[in-house]
Amino acid sequence: MIYIDANVFVYAILDSAKTGNAARKIIGAIQEGKTSAGTSALTFDEIVFVVRKNRGGEAALTAGETFIRMNNLRIFPTDRETITRAIEQIRKYGLHPRDAIHLATMEQHQLTEIISEDRDFEKITKIKRTTLSEF
Repeated sequence: MIYIDANVFVYAILDSAKTGNAARKIIGAIQEGKTSAGTSALTFDEIVFVVRKNRGGEAALTAGETFIRMNNLRIFPTDRETITRAIEQIRKYGLHPRDAIHLATMEQHQLTEIISEDRDFEKITKIKRTTLSEF
């Protein structure tokens, strides 16, 4: 199973160029069951926040609803254990809180590969970051 960073969904929604096309290809592969994938419940927050900022409230709600109804995508809960692990990741790697939550979620579910455009994941040697174009 591959972990999907929130920016994959954001690019799929907001970017009409090359990166957006790559993101939509990834989402299509997940929905068709060609790729086993999961993400954090935090991803909902990130999608809705960014889409609202760029396209308004109604578009943000539509994006959030589409995300939670997506076929073949596991959405992992964010709980006390996740946040505790995230604090450890912030201390160890100097990550921003959201990135630390994503990494903690991966750790909780024994996932070692993330699809993300976020270069901060490059410094985490225990995981592999795959860019959208590399997928």
